[in-house]
Amino acid sequence: MTFYKSKKMSNPESKVYLKRVFKAPVEKVFHALTTPSSILQWFGPKNSKTINARINLEVGGKYQFEIETENNSRFFIEGKYLEIDHPNRLVYTTEYRKLPRASDMKSIVTLKLREVATGTEIELVQELSWVPEDIKNRTESWELMFSRLDDFI
Repeated sequence: MTFYKSKKMSNPESKVYLKRVFKAPVEKVFHALTTPSSILQWFGPKNSKTINARINLEVGGKYQFEIETENNSRFFIEGKYLEIDHPNRLVYTTEYRKLPRASDMKSIVTLKLREVATGTEIELVQELSWVPEDIKNRTESWELMFSRLDDFI
């Protein structure tokens, strides 16, 4: 796993950057990122799991993931797809419901997938609408989810 910083960053405290290689073909990785049954297997912050996933995979289409935490509380992550270049690129918005400060917590996630000699490289950029106190935890959350994704595929 590689961390990197872009020289064009306007506010590095409000962005998450990750790059990771998965030992699977691009098509399989893209499918795991965009199929409800796959999302249930790997998506969710630390100490939580996704219990319901709905996806309308088209530009302007919406998605919604219901997340259950270790103390049995629930919240939603939802948004819409802004760009879809199957199987090379996904761009979507993210909003949270039923969380403190949820109305302020919005972001745009860009995932670029490309074939490499050992499988598929994903480059992730999450641009947050706020500067979180826990940017390191957000990065670690994506690392955890990518580890789950790697185990799944």
